[in-house]
Amino acid sequence: MADSAVHRSQVTGVGSGLLYRVYCWVMRQPRLLRLVAAMLRRWPLASQWAPVVARRDAVVAALLRPGSFSNVAHAPNLVAGEFSIGMEDGPRYHAERKTLEAMLRTGRRLGQFSAVLARRRIRGWTKGAEHGHFDLVDDYLAPLVWRTMKRSFGPAGNALAQGVSGADPERVEQQLFLELRHVAAHLVVGGVATPGTQARAEEAGHALNRRVGARLGEVSQALGPRLPTCSHADIHRNTVGLMWVSHPVAVQAGVHLMVELLRRREWHLKLREQARTPAMPWLDPALRQTVRDVVLELLRFRPVFPLVARAVPSATAFDAGDVRPAAVSAGRSMLLMVIGAMFDPAATERPGEFRPGREWNRNADDRYMVFGYGHRRCPGQEHALEMLTSMVIGLLLLPHPCRLAHRKALAHDGPAVAHLHLVF
Repeated sequence: MADSAVHRSQVTGVGSGLLYRVYCWVMRQPRLLRLVAAMLRRWPLASQWAPVVARRDAVVAALLRPGSFSNVAHAPNLVAGEFSIGMEDGPRYHAERKTLEAMLRTGRRLGQFSAVLARRRIRGWTKGAEHGHFDLVDDYLAPLVWRTMKRSFGPAGNALAQGVSGADPERVEQQLFLELRHVAAHLVVGGVATPGTQARAEEAGHALNRRVGARLGEVSQALGPRLPTCSHADIHRNTVGLMWVSHPVAVQAGVHLMVELLRRREWHLKLREQARTPAMPWLDPALRQTVRDVVLELLRFRPVFPLVARAVPSATAFDAGDVRPAAVSAGRSMLLMVIGAMFDPAATERPGEFRPGREWNRNADDRYMVFGYGHRRCPGQEHALEMLTSMVIGLLLLPHPCRLAHRKALAHDGPAVAHLHLVF
């Protein structure tokens, strides 16, 4: 599936409506993907026929061999322009990564910003009311993630939301969020996108570039002290990339973990009780560590990217766990079942149980595999975890536990969750 998807994106950029719908549906079925991964671990001979791996050691080995299994598999689906996530490993990639790291505020600072915003939002909802309803995406995660992340752009953050319109940034945020989501979603489904989906993503990519271009002077001035050697073109490219990567992924991660938490009522109630103990729960180190561990375990069960593709530029071999290595020819792609690696019994004991703070047999860094692995792991890992921790604590402090508002509370737009209607 991965090989055909990458090939299709390189040739036409579009796929059939049925293939698109099936692919989106599969990406939303973590239990099914875990079952398939278990079968591949049980019978690794299948990797001799199709370049797919699900064992922890095989997935990690591929992630640590970017020369053989390349991120350029993403390049055809980057509708907003070139970005480091789709670059070959090498000096240019490392320079781009340093630029992104310099652009980001520290995870601790973003965690503090998001805590303040979450506290204000929760207090606004509960002032004079014991019960209420809200959309987790539109009313909570999307605005709070953006208003936290825009701090990385300093005084230019509001200008980026205004774009070319010059309107009040909070009024035009919703359009920005749609642009970011469409661009980010195309990274996942670009190879099987329908003509309509392809056109929408390309239009969003152009709009995002226009938005940043209109405010490039302000952005360059704000980031100048941190990026003294970067050209305006470098700042433009990385601002666009940072925006469409950071916001939609953090929002989707927040939705995914809440879907999983709502299915675990005992844990939900236990965390609510713990959140009411400290005088200042958002700043309590013990509570934040507990919630962080729960967040990581929830995302293990429902990762934002359960499958990732890697291009194979030259013929190579890999160990899938069979008696002899499997071979893959040049020009194909490898599908890595990250969700399978995190549920491999060789990686951690009793992987099917929900156990926050679990021990990992091979490497303690395996707990962060939802963010990638090795030197190409997401540079925003700590930032995302800090923000999600603050936002989950906010939801735990609502007067009553969250629950789904109705049977169709969860709505998708392609591979992404567009809405999650909750009541408390």
